[in-house]
Amino acid sequence: MELQAIYTVAELARISGIPSKRLARLLRASGIPLRPAGEGKQRVHLVVTLSDLRTAFPSLWDSIVERQGVLQASLDLARVH
Repeated sequence: MELQAIYTVAELARISGIPSKRLARLLRASGIPLRPAGEGKQRVHLVVTLSDLRTAFPSLWDSIVERQGVLQASLDLARVH
């Protein structure tokens, strides 16, 4: 997993293991703006920027960064063996 500048609430929910609706409530309660994304008749997804997440919900930000580090270390170890 590579860090992205923007995640949908659904992507963050999968990463964090929290149901999407609950995560959306937590993000709103933390003051993180959920921005609509999508065009036309496509289903609109709510997106979150990592800068907003880092500022307003640092524990979730830390978990994402930690997960990225663990995944990268696993990939590096697999390449050695």
